[in-house]
Amino acid sequence: MTRKQINLILWWAAGAAAAGAALCLALAILLPIESSADSHERVAIAQLKPTNSTTPLPALNSFQSIWDKSLRGQLAQSDDAPPSGAAPSNVVTSGDSGTTLTLLGTIGESLAMIRMPDGTTELRQVGEQIAGAQILAIRPYQIDIRLDGRTITIAKVQETTINPISPANGAVVSTPGK
Repeated sequence: MTRKQINLILWWAAGAAAAGAALCLALAILLPIESSADSHERVAIAQLKPTNSTTPLPALNSFQSIWDKSLRGQLAQSDDAPPSGAAPSNVVTSGDSGTTLTLLGTIGESLAMIRMPDGTTELRQVGEQIAGAQILAIRPYQIDIRLDGRTITIAKVQETTINPISPANGAVVSTPGK
């Protein structure tokens, strides 16, 4: 066989395959096949009747135990959290200089938010000075500072959370946990 004959045979085969594909597509569009499952579904849908639910909804008071759960609390005591047995303070006052520093919170182990005596809030990192105190270490909810030659640990005090959904509160009030 020559090259022309082989090409002619291949073109005829490609044409026949294209014609067969077109025929299959035309038959699929013109003669859709209905399965027995489709007919059963139509019958089942036609037989459905709307039902009215007569089951009463539970009273709102029955959800009180759910509303009283603390959703923002810690799941477990972590090593970084202030110890619950001690009474941690987030305020330190220097006896010599009268400086009052309040720990508002920490951002990981890199930054501490500290309220100054004049009410401004400053972000500081380890090694920086603030109102005569040097920040030695930052841990979640705690910082170590050196003030007047003493090393002091300041821990953030846990704030209480008021349940905003509880009807006993009368208003929607919430304070962030940490």
